[in-house]
Amino acid sequence: MRNRQSMQPGSGKQCPRRTRRGTVAVLAAVMLVFLVGMAAFAVDLAYLGLVREQMQTAADSAALAASDELVDAWSGQDDQLESALANARTVAATTAMANQMSGKPGTYIDGNRDLRFGTRLWDGELGTFVETWGQPPYNLVEVTVRRTGPLNESPDDAVPLFLARILGHERVSLQTKSVVALLPGNGFRVDDSFNGTLPILPIVCDEETWDDHWDWSPSQSGGCLHSSSGFADDYSVGYNNGQVSSEPDGIPEINIYPSRQSRYPSGNRGTVDFGASNNSTRDLKRQIEYGLNADDLAELGVEIVPPLVVDGDPGISAGIKCALSGIIGQKRILPIFSSVSGHCRNTRFTIVKFVAVHVVSVKLTGCKKYLKVQRCTFSHPLVTPATAVSSERPTLMSPGVVLR
Repeated sequence: MRNRQSMQPGSGKQCPRRTRRGTVAVLAAVMLVFLVGMAAFAVDLAYLGLVREQMQTAADSAALAASDELVDAWSGQDDQLESALANARTVAATTAMANQMSGKPGTYIDGNRDLRFGTRLWDGELGTFVETWGQPPYNLVEVTVRRTGPLNESPDDAVPLFLARILGHERVSLQTKSVVALLPGNGFRVDDSFNGTLPILPIVCDEETWDDHWDWSPSQSGGCLHSSSGFADDYSVGYNNGQVSSEPDGIPEINIYPSRQSRYPSGNRGTVDFGASNNSTRDLKRQIEYGLNADDLAELGVEIVPPLVVDGDPGISAGIKCALSGIIGQKRILPIFSSVSGHCRNTRFTIVKFVAVHVVSVKLTGCKKYLKVQRCTFSHPLVTPATAVSSERPTLMSPGVVLR
């Protein structure tokens, strides 16, 4: 009978082949564990990447939605501030929940825990923007989306794994953040697809008066109209309903009617011709009530960015009183001019910026005529961010922009 054992070369000893087969089996078992680990790593890593991307999308969406509510909080008024922040928290939570996540019907955030608000302002000395959290007025919002809670015990539970459970890893905690800021706006972009209206008033105010009114305080005039400045604090505008009431709110009004008692004579304030030159009273009334349409804006081009030279007329006609009375309490955009040339129907205004205002009171007939406006904050989808930085607090803002 032949010997079933073979000689190991160079050793002079015989080695059973089943020993080699056992070594291969052990090696295969080790490799199998390694391959399973690699598969678990690849599958679960891809899954975690998907979940993180969904969390980031939800965070960005929630932060952008919350920033829309901050527009009215930017004024710093206490009643507006609390309402705006409450709305921002609610809108952020609702928006996040509308974003589906793998394994969840929506993305959960806690409006109180996962949102914080701050201010982002340009610091001329440092040459950079400075962010301050927790200090109004607010134009900055941060939303945090978490998956860190106890597994299957909370709506923001940690992310469960699949194959990695074989190796003893059941879940992973993830967290993403999104920071959105409201940026100052200096103009508008209107392309060929535009078929709506822009709420720009065809009435102008001078830059010096606008800039001066920021420094006004009630002590300067005892709370009543001061003829040399044209400023007063006699009205307030309701945050939720836009109703104007005869009580102070800390924000002064500007009387932009070009009367003899104002700082600037009648030839230095008036109406401007957006669209056709020498706009009729009918055109002005339409623009006041409904805003500027595509035809009105066509001659200004796609990018409506100051400085702009616009034809106009001195004075404000009593014929537009009803139109102005009809928009009291509503937000409008007011052109601000730096210089004026010509006279009568040849008047030309150099528009240097756009600001946001409420019309609060109008009297264009009889004695002591006036047109009083109060600054507010306003954002519009067509507003373009300012390219030049300024330390002035803006009233016109572009939609929220994701910073990081």
